[in-house]
Amino acid sequence: MTGKRSCLIVMHGGSWSGGNNKQLPELNSHLAQAGYHCAAINYRLVPQWKCPAPIEDTAAALTYLRQHADELNIDRNNFILLGRSAGAQTALLAAYTL
Repeated sequence: MTGKRSCLIVMHGGSWSGGNNKQLPELNSHLAQAGYHCAAINYRLVPQWKCPAPIEDTAAALTYLRQHADELNIDRNNFILLGRSAGAQTALLAAYTL
């Protein structure tokens, strides 16, 4: 595929206390084959960290991806937040605050 592509920031589930960015390999592979860039991120977990730490981590990932969009061939204006379970809730909170 040529040209800049949309990027999905994928956030794992785990009841805010577990899980990691390796949790959804089949989904990430499917989305990549469909033409998206996928950035599966980790975020800080409870009980050591409290909200808004996961949202801050999502914001940091988005900032990094925007700063490196040209070298990664990402459309810096077209990001999608996607999550499973706790990751979905984090994605929603991040979407409202970023």
